[in-house]
Amino acid sequence: MSAHSRRLAPLPALGWITVSLLCALGPTYAGSRVDELSGKRESFRRAREALRAGDLRAYRALALGLENYALYPYLRYDYLRPRLAQAAPQEVRAFLEVYSETPLAALLRTAWLRTLALRSDWPIYMEFYTYQEDPVLQCHYAAARLRQGPDNAVLKEIKQLWLSAAPRPTECDPAFAALSKSGLWTEDLIWQRIRLAMAAGETRLAAHLGDGLSPTERPWVTLWIASHDDPAKALASEDFKYDHPMAREIIAHGIARLARTDAEQAYATWRRFAPRFKIYSPRSCRGDPSDGVSKGERCGSPLWSKLTSGDPLTGGIERSLGLAAADQGLPQAFAWLYSIDPSVVDAQVQRAQLRLAITTGAWPDLARWTEREVVGDMDPLRWRYWRARALESAGHAPAARGLFQELAAERDYYGFAAADRLGVPYRFGHRPTRLSTTEDARMRSRPGMVRARELRLAGYPREARSEWTYAVNHLPDPAVPAAAAIAHEWGWHDRVIFALGKVKAYDDLDFRFPIPYASWVSESTARFNIEPAILYSIMRAESAFFDEARSTAGAAGLMQVLPSTGRLVAKDLGMPLTADVKLYDPKTNIALGSRYLRQMLTRFNGNLVMAAAAYNAGPEKVERWRPQGGCQNAELWVETIPYMETHRYVRNTLFYTAVYEWRMGKRVKPISERLAAVWGELHYSPLETPMLKCPP
Repeated sequence: MSAHSRRLAPLPALGWITVSLLCALGPTYAGSRVDELSGKRESFRRAREALRAGDLRAYRALALGLENYALYPYLRYDYLRPRLAQAAPQEVRAFLEVYSETPLAALLRTAWLRTLALRSDWPIYMEFYTYQEDPVLQCHYAAARLRQGPDNAVLKEIKQLWLSAAPRPTECDPAFAALSKSGLWTEDLIWQRIRLAMAAGETRLAAHLGDGLSPTERPWVTLWIASHDDPAKALASEDFKYDHPMAREIIAHGIARLARTDAEQAYATWRRFAPRFKIYSPRSCRGDPSDGVSKGERCGSPLWSKLTSGDPLTGGIERSLGLAAADQGLPQAFAWLYSIDPSVVDAQVQRAQLRLAITTGAWPDLARWTEREVVGDMDPLRWRYWRARALESAGHAPAARGLFQELAAERDYYGFAAADRLGVPYRFGHRPTRLSTTEDARMRSRPGMVRARELRLAGYPREARSEWTYAVNHLPDPAVPAAAAIAHEWGWHDRVIFALGKVKAYDDLDFRFPIPYASWVSESTARFNIEPAILYSIMRAESAFFDEARSTAGAAGLMQVLPSTGRLVAKDLGMPLTADVKLYDPKTNIALGSRYLRQMLTRFNGNLVMAAAAYNAGPEKVERWRPQGGCQNAELWVETIPYMETHRYVRNTLFYTAVYEWRMGKRVKPISERLAAVWGELHYSPLETPMLKCPP
């Protein structure tokens, strides 16, 4: 019996083996035929079932002889996890040492730490602790360290835990109590967290934190919360009669809140407060004729030089007003967006500039705005494409053509759109993953891949995917395509797509745009008159082909069908949905999703752009987004969709459809041919074929 066997005395019959997993699961094992392992796989399944049924005798008998089987760690975990309250530290330590390179080790460690915390075994807790995401476990660790004596380094860690915009769990109270008695605890620190809470809209937390301030400071918190809850009422009160740094901060917050619903009232409030607080609006210096103060008087003020150096409160107010004016379609939107200080221009401002200019046809303004580099998460290809369109519309054809030529080399919605402007073919740039026999065998022999394969074949798909993901997360980037090839073979297309995206390996279109469920897709596309490329495009955009996908809203399966929608569509098809779980069945989901997509295409006159938007956001919202009478170019309409997710979804649907046509050997229909005109409600008529262009 080995040393580890002696340490695991409660289960001597299991014959604990301490050899390295890499040796136990080497190339010979990985290369063995699947049917040679079917007996061990069956014994593993039965052992798990016996353990879950509480039949320890059967479990021990079945587990005997599986010590070198790839899934033996799962038997050990299944036995130990529910018995942690009675486990000895050496048992847990032995498991963590032997199976440190499996996802089970982190799961068991976290469960063990929670067990130790329940019994307040802090010395052992500290011994086993490694970094945990759970703030409860972090707080326990910090408090346990403080029990050993004062430690300024620990207090600094607790301070960072405390500085959270969200409420912290009560388990953190002992650690925070120690912080409050230390020299790090100041009113400035309390104000830091109050600011975080107010920015996140956590007013109850802010009120609670305010109780820790001095009596002279507490009223500011009450006033701040009032300005958050009802900014118009609070800002009209006499509470801001005198200038004070906190008053300025609260006014800035209130104006930003008010601007969300009434930008004009917010601006009027800002004009009223700016002179009183000796803070001047940039647009006032530019000479707003309605302001009542001369341009020379404003721009000559010594306070103006301070403002132009970048006042954060003023910049934030200007940004809020500009965004709100654009969102609410105010005529002042252009002037207000121009007035935003460059230091606070971010991706949200750039998207607002783009939408406003496109909506109004203000191409010179868009050309000017797009001179700047993109900021934050603004899509650089989108920015460059619309710069080219702006230059083209403003009469700068050569410069626009140069940009279109650069963009046309990109495999992307905007790259394809640029190619359409130039009248050139799309560049798909497909480069298949090529692995040598040695590379493939080496990847398949990795312990994590072996376990993932065996879990998959044993009928445990979730744990199999977890093993594969864990293995990939610990691979060097160049090795990931080899792991993706295995997942592709297993039909785990979503894992392939996300893994290749993570390492920016975008060129294998066979892997990134698979064509699964061919018979069911063919059946549904024929039945509901939908192009197969469109159906695959929707499926990829919705779930990346993960049949167990579930959204936060409850949408389920390959085509992310909501249960309520699924029941209505199923009834329409004469196939009542007996249980929502049926939505995870690929055949059922494809049929219901296809039928609903056909309904959207019919409702919106065969217009793929509007149907895709409706599939994602709902048809009622798309009806509200129609132009106010008349007709709008669909390419422009897509850019004005107010929901970022839906805007991206529609773009991806068009882009993916083109890729799938190429993948299926079909004629690739240019995106410009799918961008049918978008009609306002008053001019809408249910035609069989959508009009591509608005009439002159």
